[in-house]
This record gives sequence, structure tokens and C-alpha cells, in this order.
Amino acid sequence: MPRFVVRNIPYSIYLDGGNGVANNALSCAFSATLNPTAAVSYEAWFNPQGGRKAFVLMDNSVAGVTTSPLIIIGSNGSISWYSTINGTTRNIANATSKLVNWGEWNMLTATYTGSAINLLLNGEKLTEEITGLSGAIGANSGSLRWGAYFSGGSGLTMQGYLYRPRLYAAGCTLA
Repeated sequence: MPRFVVRNIPYSIYLDGGNGVANNALSCAFSATLNPTAAVSYEAWFNPQGGRKAFVLMDNSVAGVTTSPLIIIGSNGSISWYSTINGTTRNIANATSKLVNWGEWNMLTATYTGSAINLLLNGEKLTEEITGLSGAIGANSGSLRWGAYFSGGSGLTMQGYLYRPRLYAAGCTLA
């Protein structure tokens, strides 16, 4: 079973878990480039700290309207992806196959290829995958945030370290 070992990561961002986007999330102003609709991949290294609490890893919803991808880490370490695809809301949740490790570096890749959603954690494909999808993924006009929900006041802010969050306007395949 593969496992990433990371040492000496320089320049990670520490998010203190407090509510409020302004000081407790990495936020990028709206851009069409940050809202791809045909295919998309998100990836980030993160190291959750403190007590086990659910948090939003990535979001760009507006006033609680989530059509574009929203990735949540559950208090049990599960990973959930919410989005709208071709007008239908999708909730993909990985309950127990592979869980996020608290107090350790984790690498998450979440991708929509235009026909499937894949979640990979620390190089391992998670068992839950939705295939047979087609159509555009939802887009919002909100800022892209790493570590907090749209308002930051939902109690789902991340406490821990974030390193190299990335967005690709392509659905990366397992290959």
C-alpha cells in the first residue's frame, strides 16, 4: 500500500480554524479560469490539526448555493464532493474506504473528467466513484476558497496547514 512521506515542506499556510474567510482561508477572487465547466481537477497537500472537526477543503459557492464543486473533510476523515452536473446535484461521499489522517500530511486529488468523478487520497483511488456522467459541471461566481465555506462563518473552517493547492481545467485520469 503506497504512502507518501513528506519532509521539510516550506511555505505552507497555517489556517487557525476560526470563523471568517478574511483571515482564515486562502481566497482567490472570481475568475472564469477558476470555474472550468467541462472538466476540472483540484489537488492540495493539507495537514489537519487540533480536534477532529469537519471542514471545507475547497469551495467557490455563493451565499450557500453550491453548484460548483465543494469538497468537505468529515470529522471521521471521510471525503465528500458536492456539485451539480448537467443540472443534477451530486453528492459523492467516501465513507470508510480511506480516511484522512489528522496531524499528518495528506494529498487529495478530486477530478471530474466529463464522464466520471474520481477521488484519490495519498495516491490511492478511493472506492467510491460515480461514472456514466456527462455534461457541464456547475459554476458559481464566488471566490475560490481553500479552507473555508463561502462565508467562513459556518463552523467548517480548516485548522491546519495547506500546501500547494492547485486547480486544473482538465479532468486528470488515473494514468
